Amino acid sequence: MKTFLIVVSSILGMLVLSLALPGTRPASARPPAEEVPVHITNPTVPVTLPAQQGFNVSCFTGDIDAVSGQAQCSLLTIPAGRSVVIETISCQAVLAAGQGPADVQLIVPNTPLAPGGPGQVSHLLALSKQAGDSSIDVWRMTTPLRAYGSAPAAGAVGVFAFFRANPAPQPQSMTCTLSGYLVGP
Repeated sequence: MKTFLIVVSSILGMLVLSLALPGTRPASARPPAEEVPVHITNPTVPVTLPAQQGFNVSCFTGDIDAVSGQAQCSLLTIPAGRSVVIETISCQAVLAAGQGPADVQLIVPNTPLAPGGPGQVSHLLALSKQAGDSSIDVWRMTTPLRAYGSAPAAGAVGVFAFFRANPAPQPQSMTCTLSGYLVGP
């Protein structure tokens, strides 16, 4: 009798586990996915795909302006009517020795929910010194985050990295990378 109970409980445990794991449930038990048309040579064939499109993008500011100490670079263009979810950001700044980044921001466009709402959101980023020598210091950061941006139906908008440091005679610059996904039609 004990062996029978062990076998029955093992079978029930595997059944419960198989229903809990993604991709193992019968199709009728899965939530419906949004249908997205995909063009495969000819003809157009409707295929069910997730409504998310992942991305990894990077930008390089080039040398900061010698007078203002500022630079920016475009990371991503959000297509008209779409939204973006940014999940990770990594940045590296190479500065003159003894200098630190004065201001680092991720600027994400926002379609206001109500009139007068903000058209963009600036996420302030904190870099920490990682390396250096007698001529340069290297500042870095990588962090998970949840930042949302959106473009109006009428046009695309950009996501930017902004950087400010004290001007110096040698080149100073910043590189940033984002990971996330686009959502929407």
